[in-house]
Amino acid sequence: MTVPIAGNKHDLVSRLRDALAGTTGVTERKMFGNAGFMVHGKFSLSACAERIMCRIVPALHDKAVARAGFKTVVIRGRSIKGCMHVAADVLTTRRALDYWVRMALAYKQTLEPAKRRG
Repeated sequence: MTVPIAGNKHDLVSRLRDALAGTTGVTERKMFGNAGFMVHGKFSLSACAERIMCRIVPALHDKAVARAGFKTVVIRGRSIKGCMHVAADVLTTRRALDYWVRMALAYKQTLEPAKRRG
């Protein structure tokens, strides 16, 4: 299912869709008011106008946040190690976006697939 996204969010969302095309187990759903991408039932990436959010291997977190345009996701005052915001202005090329998509997909390979609720 493609989540309808209005306004300038569409560009980054479309680019994520293109980058994930051909990847098995990807589903899209609305999350946090944005388009979220699940891989085998687990959150992997989301996009809004100004950034993407992605999950990466936690051991790589400190190295990633040292770069410009990247910061740790904070939820309810708690930093989530391995969950990153990546600013849109550092994702201007396909290569830059693909790097973070690969990082998110590599993290997903370290997890068990989500169990189906039924």
